[in-house]
Amino acid sequence: MFKLWTVVLSLFLMVGVTNTYAITDTIPSPPESVAALSGPIEACVGDISVYTAELPIGCDALWYVESVLQSTSGNLLEYSWVSSGSFLVELEIACDTINFSGGSIMVTVDAVPNNPSQIIGDKYICMETTSYYNTMVGDNETCQWKVDDIIQTSDSSTISYYWYELGNHIIEVRAINQCGIGYPTFLNTQVFDMPEVFLGNDTTIFVGQNFSLNAGNPGCNYLWSTGDTTQAIIVSESGNYGVVVINPCGQVSDEIFVDFIVGEQELISDKIQIRILNGILYVEAGDVLIDKIQIFNSTGILLNESTFKKELPISQNGILIIKISTSKGKVITHKINS
Repeated sequence: MFKLWTVVLSLFLMVGVTNTYAITDTIPSPPESVAALSGPIEACVGDISVYTAELPIGCDALWYVESVLQSTSGNLLEYSWVSSGSFLVELEIACDTINFSGGSIMVTVDAVPNNPSQIIGDKYICMETTSYYNTMVGDNETCQWKVDDIIQTSDSSTISYYWYELGNHIIEVRAINQCGIGYPTFLNTQVFDMPEVFLGNDTTIFVGQNFSLNAGNPGCNYLWSTGDTTQAIIVSESGNYGVVVINPCGQVSDEIFVDFIVGEQELISDKIQIRILNGILYVEAGDVLIDKIQIFNSTGILLNESTFKKELPISQNGILIIKISTSKGKVITHKINS
């Protein structure tokens, strides 16, 4: 009987040992930390990043992004980035009822850059000078500068430019990072030369006509003797007219004398009207009695005169002085261009 129980006990112990060995053999050892997880640590908004894990046989993966459990349980996670910032990707390995850390990765996600800040620099500049312009962009961003759509060499937030061409110009800057190039910021710049002004020679105009004076130099500042500040003015009275033209390069001035004289069929007093036709001066006086009509040239030499007669031939062209004396002793003098 003793021998029988000894054999049974031995068999029981052998079976127990065998079963215990079989159970412990199916429990895997913990994976070796971070080496199980790999994938990119930088991305752009809109990118899909792929992360992979080395899983022990029979184990599943629990993927987390910012502590949010993802739907996949395999050894691969595809994640689409929808916003910028820093995000923690974590892996947890589940083997039966035992979970192990598979490591983690911190991912930096950028977006396409925003517009650079306002460009600071000269809006008005003189020809053949150098201007400096600067802006501000985000961290880890560079700049792309253009002048009149031509890319410049500088990629910093500051650029210098030598102006060699007159007129209006457009400065443009965009921010660049690993995710691309952003929208531009613009600045309009106008380049001037030293102004030059010539209003013309002194001139004579018939009364009743308007005369335009133009200072030229578009885009400059103007100050006329009349108080006007436009590039051109219209004058209708005799007198001296002057203008000062100002721009970033300096200022210049000029003046002109405009003389308005009586022309053909012009009323020179309340009732006396004169006109020139085919080289003859006609005087229409209504009920005014005229004693004498004299014609002088611009130097004061008498060319012709008549007593009571109201028609006189004109023997010389140019500026003439007409002198009319009435019976009441009134003398009327006018210039006329024949």
